[in-house]
Amino acid sequence: MAIAILTYHLWRENKALRKMSSEAEIVPHFETHPDGTGGLNLCLSNVGPGPAMDVTFSIISGEAEFHRYGVILDHSKRRSAITLVPSGGKFSFLFGIGYQLFNPKDGDAGEPLKPFQVEVAWRTSKDVNIVKKVHTLDVSQFRGLPGMMNMPYALQSALELKAMNQQLAALTKVLAPIVGFVDATKPENQSRQKAKGNPEPKEGGGGQ
Repeated sequence: MAIAILTYHLWRENKALRKMSSEAEIVPHFETHPDGTGGLNLCLSNVGPGPAMDVTFSIISGEAEFHRYGVILDHSKRRSAITLVPSGGKFSFLFGIGYQLFNPKDGDAGEPLKPFQVEVAWRTSKDVNIVKKVHTLDVSQFRGLPGMMNMPYALQSALELKAMNQQLAALTKVLAPIVGFVDATKPENQSRQKAKGNPEPKEGGGGQ
């Protein structure tokens, strides 16, 4: 009887160890974007020893504030599940820009996006049951850190190019009426003479 009881307990422990060695654990969290200062990524990291299959995530609270802070992630779209996140792996995507996440469009500067909840779901390679867990994410953990309030270099360059294009467009409108005129001054003229040119001169001759 004692041997039977001991064998049963050993069997249960071995089963639990086998299950633990194949269990996945998906944790959502923030990390800074690797391509420049200011960007904030939302990551789904697998911190468990086993692979995670059919991984999904959804925002279940706090999404009403996203528009005020210019959050880039479109949480309203329905997406297919991520097929696989291996052990130690992660799936990350751009969530928002740091300086915008601390400056609402219609509020006080320095007021961060309020904490919100994310539900993640997945299953292990040997289990058909779906595991679901809810985590709370808070951007205020980056408050006051150097670089988080700066505009990313790529975005800054894009805005500068946009401003230059607008200035060139305005300059083109000012110069457009002038380009159609040619200098018709003769040596005997005491003042400069202008003649309206033909924007599409015919072959073999010039327009006046």
